[in-house]
Amino acid sequence: MNSYYFLDAQNVITRTGGDWDEFSKQNGGRSDISQYALGTWLWDHIGDDDTCSYLNAVFFAARSSGSRVSLLYRCDTPAEPLQSRMNIIPREDQTLVVLHEQVPLLRQVGPGLVLSAGKAQGTKCCTVCRSHEVDGRWIDKFDHPSADFSIDHFTVCPECKSVAAQMLGDITPILEEVELA
Repeated sequence: MNSYYFLDAQNVITRTGGDWDEFSKQNGGRSDISQYALGTWLWDHIGDDDTCSYLNAVFFAARSSGSRVSLLYRCDTPAEPLQSRMNIIPREDQTLVVLHEQVPLLRQVGPGLVLSAGKAQGTKCCTVCRSHEVDGRWIDKFDHPSADFSIDHFTVCPECKSVAAQMLGDITPILEEVELA
């Protein structure tokens, strides 16, 4: 599934397209979700400050460098893990085209952590890789199908912040200013 949206210079969604509505419908959401996003501020659709800061830094880096930025992220359905690539394409007028394309997921099962069946209480969930922090370790819930993950809040894990900082290369000093690196 692929989708896109256009952002104006203030990060207001001005255009949408692709498979947004179909993906939402297949996963129990609204089948007309994209029309409600038009004219809204992107940040109104993101539930936590860490993810807003992460994306704001990435968007700022793309705009200030004038270069395309591509980052991988997870977009799991309730039944299966999925991965997408977000391509942020800056335009001369400070607007952005943000393309999301589903790509094959290459997963490695995490090292020997065993969770018992039942709730893994009070975990943080990374909005980028969808890992959950349990007892100080970041793990993939699909590696532990019998555990019921209870999410306290969403964030961006240290590994995803580090990967973004590396991907953006010479823009790292800018990212440090906004506490991403």
